[in-house]
Amino acid sequence: MSQYLKYIQTIFKSDLFFPLVLVIAYIGFLFIVRGIIPSGAEIINSFASLYHKYGYEIIFVAAFLESLVLVNLFVPGQVAMALGAVFARTGQTELPLVILVAGLGAFSGYCLDYILGYFGFSDVIKKMGYSDFLTLAKSNLRKFGKRGLILGFIHSNLGSFLSLTAGTINFNWKIFLTIAILATFVWTSFWGILVYSLGEVFLDIFKRFSFLLIGLAAGLMLLLRLGKNDK
Repeated sequence: MSQYLKYIQTIFKSDLFFPLVLVIAYIGFLFIVRGIIPSGAEIINSFASLYHKYGYEIIFVAAFLESLVLVNLFVPGQVAMALGAVFARTGQTELPLVILVAGLGAFSGYCLDYILGYFGFSDVIKKMGYSDFLTLAKSNLRKFGKRGLILGFIHSNLGSFLSLTAGTINFNWKIFLTIAILATFVWTSFWGILVYSLGEVFLDIFKRFSFLLIGLAAGLMLLLRLGKNDK
C-alpha cells in the first residue's frame, strides 16, 4: 500500500508542478513586459489563442511524452489534453479530434515503452531508483493480467510502467496492442468528455479566482514537500 501511495504522490506532483510553473512563468513574463499582472481572463485568452493555432500538435506531443517512462514525470500531458477539451467549449478545438490526437499520442508512447521493456531498458530504470515501481507493476500484471492493463491505462504515468513491464516479461504483444489501443481510447474519451462537460465551469472559476487557485496549488506542493521531509 505504501508503494501505491508513493506512486500516486509522484503522479500528483508531476501533474501539478509543471503546469503551475508554466503559468507562473507566463505571468512573470507579462509582468516584466507590461508592468502589470494579467487577469485570469487574459491568461485564458492567451492559452486559447495558442490552442487555436497549435492545439492538436501540443496535445499529441504532450500525450506521447507523458506516456514514456521517466519522461512522463516531467510532462503535463493530461493537463494539455484537458485544456484541449476545455477550449473545445469555446471553439478553439474540436473534442473528437482532441480525444483522437491524445489517444494516438499516448498509444504511440505505450508501444515504445513495450519495446524498451522487451530489450531490457527496465534494468536502467531500476538503477535510477524506480525499482519499487517496476516490481509493483510486474506483480500486478502477473496477478491481474489483462484486467491490470485495462485499469492501468486510466493514467498515462501508470500505463507507461505497465507497458514497460509487459515488454520485460514478454507479455503477448498482440494482446498488449489490442488492450492498449482500446483502453487508451476508452479512458481518453472518458476524461475528455468529463472535462468538456465541466469546461465552462472551469473557465469561469479560473477567470474569477485565478491567483487564488495558483496560490492553492503552490500551497499543496509545499505541503507535499514538507510531508516528504518529515519522513
